[in-house]
Amino acid sequence: MLSFGIIGIIVAFIVDLAVNKKLSWSLIVDMGILYFYSIGLTFVMSKKQEVIKAFAVGSILVLPMLYGIEYVINANYIPSRV
Repeated sequence: MLSFGIIGIIVAFIVDLAVNKKLSWSLIVDMGILYFYSIGLTFVMSKKQEVIKAFAVGSILVLPMLYGIEYVINANYIPSRV
């Protein structure tokens, strides 16, 4: 399962660099993959209360992920900051 995520990250980087000559949308894809893996890893590694811990990790990491998405969009697509 981890290898599919790593392959997805590498493919997104390669395609984004080939098409846009810089990293733009692939960073959003990578953040989503890492977000999913952090929740999944918490769910798999927990011994007790797996669902509660997975929801806690997802709730905590949603704000940094949204900040990262906003940063990428403002840097690449919107000329002035919102």
